[in-house]
Amino acid sequence: MHRAGPDARIVRFMTARASALRLFPAAAAALLLLLAPGLHAQTGEPSATAQRLMARSGLAVQLRGVTDQIVADIRQNMANIDPGSVERLVESARHAFRPEAMQQDIAARVAGKLSVDDMNVALAWLDTYAGARITHAEEVASGSMDITRLAQYAHRLQTKPLPAGRQKLIADLISATGAVRLAAAVAETMALGIALGMDSLQPQERRVGEARLRAHIRKAMPADKVQAVYAQQLPVSYAYTYREISDADLAAYVGFLNGATGKRYQEGMNAAFMEGLARASLQMGESPATRQRQTSL
Repeated sequence: MHRAGPDARIVRFMTARASALRLFPAAAAALLLLLAPGLHAQTGEPSATAQRLMARSGLAVQLRGVTDQIVADIRQNMANIDPGSVERLVESARHAFRPEAMQQDIAARVAGKLSVDDMNVALAWLDTYAGARITHAEEVASGSMDITRLAQYAHRLQTKPLPAGRQKLIADLISATGAVRLAAAVAETMALGIALGMDSLQPQERRVGEARLRAHIRKAMPADKVQAVYAQQLPVSYAYTYREISDADLAAYVGFLNGATGKRYQEGMNAAFMEGLARASLQMGESPATRQRQTSL
């Protein structure tokens, strides 16, 4: 008989995930700066240029934090799940969100979304003094930012707020990167990947499937409420990430992103990242059950 809803364990995860919403160390400040599965592999100049852009933008380094974040989510929100299932999900996450595989996938998508001219303009800006400093700050934050550091930094900001001009620069950068909407989309996609992984551990006749799980996640994590959470959290995350960057360099960054090429660059990188993340999340629904069957042979 077809089940009326998700397995209770999946429901508990979604509830915990919604109530424990927090910033991804990389996604909040680094991954937010940024192919369809059937897209043909890119060759030649577009592919090589996209690979350079992945490196210069810092995204290649920042992707390493994605795997750690989803593994941390699994372990934190599944204390009541049997350890064997948790470890299978962790194994699945490490496989689906391999940084090297995601980098190749996203780079191919970037090559299909941005022209070589636009990529070269972006590369030229990223190679400036300001661009290099900003990329370095994002890479450092992607490997060091955590809830404890953010909480401590937020406490300091309460006693000594940023100057109004600095706050405006941070707000302008969040707007230029589309960070609030992107962060909410990342949260939903990561939650879906874990839920699909849990669902795949069920016998075939008890599985809920992607469409119904997505609907349940959106009910548990309404987009407007999730975006409201990130609208409050992202200013702290961005202030922390760029704390060593001067106002002049930050203003130059915002200026680039608000230009015609910068907008195409940002939109293309965001779209490529989200498509790559979505593909990895869908793979979470395949790997755990496959490994479970192989283990039992």
